[in-house]
Amino acid sequence: MSPTVRYAIQFFPNNNFRSFSAPLPSAIAWVDASDVAIGGILVELKAAHDTVPITADNKIFDSIRAKTWLRDCAKMQVDVENILGNVMDTALLPLSLNLKNVSNTYFVHRNLSFDERAEDSNARELLSAVQLLEGCGPALKNRMLTIYFDNQNAVTVCIKGSNKPRLQKFAKAIHNLCEKFSVQMNPVWIPRDLNNFADMLSKTVDYEDYYVTQEFFEMVCNDFDLTPAIDCFANNNNSKTTSFFSLTYCPRTVGVDAFQHNWKNYGPAWLFPPPRLLLRTLRHLQNCHGEGIILLPQWKNNFFYLAYRIASASPGFVRRVIYDGAGIFRHGADINSHFGPSYCGNVELIHLRYSDC
Repeated sequence: MSPTVRYAIQFFPNNNFRSFSAPLPSAIAWVDASDVAIGGILVELKAAHDTVPITADNKIFDSIRAKTWLRDCAKMQVDVENILGNVMDTALLPLSLNLKNVSNTYFVHRNLSFDERAEDSNARELLSAVQLLEGCGPALKNRMLTIYFDNQNAVTVCIKGSNKPRLQKFAKAIHNLCEKFSVQMNPVWIPRDLNNFADMLSKTVDYEDYYVTQEFFEMVCNDFDLTPAIDCFANNNNSKTTSFFSLTYCPRTVGVDAFQHNWKNYGPAWLFPPPRLLLRTLRHLQNCHGEGIILLPQWKNNFFYLAYRIASASPGFVRRVIYDGAGIFRHGADINSHFGPSYCGNVELIHLRYSDC
């Protein structure tokens, strides 16, 4: 054996900065996009998982092991869908799934804006990956991530970039996020019928993402002489405070599903839940011994109104102010929502403080 060969044998195994075989992922994700929303699911693995074997050009091996694993993934996603029922019900999120080798599960969902809906399918698929990395980045820190797309062009752009600026900006954003959170990402294409859950999420529309104007929020803060510290029902696009709870994982959220958290730990809360959650919101505020300003429509014949009238006579009551609701709301995804610029009716803002009760 020549000295050169002997040196190479000794040198490369000890000094090669990148393994010749790809490391096994410690997290896996599926993302998808429709013409109305983007969605994704991320699972953290208890141990590195032997995922679908792929070639250097990211084509799936046509092997028994690969096909078996793909069928298992598809079955897992179907099971997740059955467990969740209605994925948009905040009472079910976050959810730790009782699945083998899975420690934590994260869901990502967001309605697309009008401009984003005008993008092509490639751009929307890449946007879903950006949203997943932004929302789940802290959980992915220093992890090896395998992310599955059912769009081959999106995989290619993630790996090689694109000569089209509208796609290259997503590739750059993905690269920067991976660098920011020290994530090693391996994008892989899978057939659409093996991307069931992300596909379902992407076709689900959140019709309750309406919000109040910033001007109205500031007027309420002045009238009550109180500035809320956290918005309990919001997302990164419509939050009225720096800290907020969201329906699914998104950038800057401090937690998913407000009802899974103790509001007293975060300070006074801004509470504008959907009407169907008003009773639950009141009960949770009482149970947490928290403080908050609650916005409710003045629907005197509705089921929740009597409960709030009773709360207004309790020791925790501080103040109640009635406002004209005209022009204080903005539509979210549903342009026909009752809560919008055309809202005609009064709203009540009630300040409740149960910290001393």
